[in-house]
Amino acid sequence: RGQIAQARTTLSRVLQADPQHVAALRLLGEIHTAAGELTDAISCLEQAAAIKSHDVETRYALATALQKSGNHDAARKHFAFVAQCNESNQRVEVLIGRVRAKNEDVASRLEIAELLRRTGESRDRLLWLRSVIELDPGHKAAHAELAKCFAELGNVEESARHSRLADGD
Repeated sequence: RGQIAQARTTLSRVLQADPQHVAALRLLGEIHTAAGELTDAISCLEQAAAIKSHDVETRYALATALQKSGNHDAARKHFAFVAQCNESNQRVEVLIGRVRAKNEDVASRLEIAELLRRTGESRDRLLWLRSVIELDPGHKAAHAELAKCFAELGNVEESARHSRLADGD
């Protein structure tokens, strides 16, 4: 019990300094869930999910708290997201193996980027898309995806540039 109280205190201090600290919100939510304090758990976990909606650990913890509170419909939505991410991650691992075996495998690189779009990993997706462009500078689908990726990241100039390249300009 002393360790849990100390953890709560530490997490509260972290959140005072940085109210958007996703890991602290998630851990505090998990502590509340374990203690049966489901309203507080859901509040912390919903805040964390609002900040980083694609965080699988947060979404799983939120689904668990919602399920324990009896809100099975809402829990199901989050569990489905976690399952989709897990499936995507397994496929990504297979594709990475293909890229390791054949470095110039543009199709596998592009599929990895598409899978990462589903899980919200914009920065990782950006790296995979750039690797496609390095191998095939005129790859229109990769430029189109780069345009979307840069738009999501707020880089309007790069988004417009890749849009033009995707259109063949």
